[in-house]
Amino acid sequence: MKKEQGSALFMTMVGVVIVMGLITTGTIILLNTQTVVELELRTHGQAVSIAKAGLVEALSWFRRNALETEFNPQLDLNASPRPINDTADPSIGIVREFQVSGRDELWGRYEVRKIGTYEVKDVSYDRCYTDVETGDSQAWLVYSIGTIFQKKNEATYQTTNFYKVKPTVEGEDEYVVDRDAVKVLARAVVATEIRRFSINPPGNSAVCAHRGSAITIGSKGRVVGGADAALLYAQGTGTPSTPGEVNGPTQTIGATPPDTGDGNNNNILDDFEVHFVFPKMHKSELRAMADIYTTDYTELPNPLPNYSLVYIDGDAVFSPGEWPDGRKKRLDGVGILFVDGNLTIESSSNSMYRGLIYVTGNYEQHAPSLISGTVITCGWQDDNLNGQWDTGEPYATINVAGEGDYSEIDYDSDILDRVADMMSNYRFSRSIYVVE
Repeated sequence: MKKEQGSALFMTMVGVVIVMGLITTGTIILLNTQTVVELELRTHGQAVSIAKAGLVEALSWFRRNALETEFNPQLDLNASPRPINDTADPSIGIVREFQVSGRDELWGRYEVRKIGTYEVKDVSYDRCYTDVETGDSQAWLVYSIGTIFQKKNEATYQTTNFYKVKPTVEGEDEYVVDRDAVKVLARAVVATEIRRFSINPPGNSAVCAHRGSAITIGSKGRVVGGADAALLYAQGTGTPSTPGEVNGPTQTIGATPPDTGDGNNNNILDDFEVHFVFPKMHKSELRAMADIYTTDYTELPNPLPNYSLVYIDGDAVFSPGEWPDGRKKRLDGVGILFVDGNLTIESSSNSMYRGLIYVTGNYEQHAPSLISGTVITCGWQDDNLNGQWDTGEPYATINVAGEGDYSEIDYDSDILDRVADMMSNYRFSRSIYVVE
């Protein structure tokens, strides 16, 4: 009896040990799996961030090399008068490597390739920005590959050791990582498009409106023209109302819309359209390229950042006083302001803006205020029936007036040239997206 009891106790103890072992083993496996998953999630997120950094450097390269028609980063540290350090591996494109974590010995790497899979491509022709099939460097599709890796032998590793096989001529695509040199932990590919940004006002005029009858320069309103005009509008669209001061001639420009075939040349002009003022661009592209995009103008900083493209989706009202956080409510800044709606500058706001203002709706400006550059308005009932343009009744007007003090718009070619020089370069024209 005692022998049987001893055997039962022994078997029980063995079972307990086995169960405890299984529990311990399961816990270790679970913890290891959790650690691996957490590492993968963390490193993949880091790989995405690193890849995005590659897109930023690619944009910088295109801006520095705006006259180039080929994406071809260089490395020449002995170049004169200054070294060229576009990349760590010119055979690939833009390549950078840097340490991410000393504890885990993690390194980050991004590549913007000029050849092979995910290479930079000129998409000007594909996007209808040019008639030249080979493209003319107006728009580029740019990929960036971000990698988190560990070096097998940090003492001997060089950036050019990362791949065992890589393309050497156009048409080759394959990249093979050298597993004897590195261990890849995570990889991500992101992409975007960049394109040239430029402005093309309808003319050298302080005020450009699609219809003459839409313009009112009221009492204490003042418009100072440029070399060609103070007021510019489409011919045959009525006469401006100008009881205020207009210093400079008015000018009309001829019709350019599709010919309706009826001999009527008094059509609404598309010189004032978005895709003419901002050549071959639509509002969606402007939104993507904007330095600031908002549907709520009350969120705007004041002053607006210098030489910035600001896109307000909706009506905007600039007025005297301050917001609760101390920001001024007035319009203040230099650059390009695009308002897809109505723009109102209220009395006593002391607004002062330099550059180009484009408004798709009504524009209203009161005193004291000064706009230096040009104001362009464009909006009408644009039903296009049977291929013919319907001029309709204009709903977009421009009204400049003051009371006591002046509300003024001055044409300033110098500031417009400066804005064009500072802003007419490559910009992101599409939001960054993850490819893989």
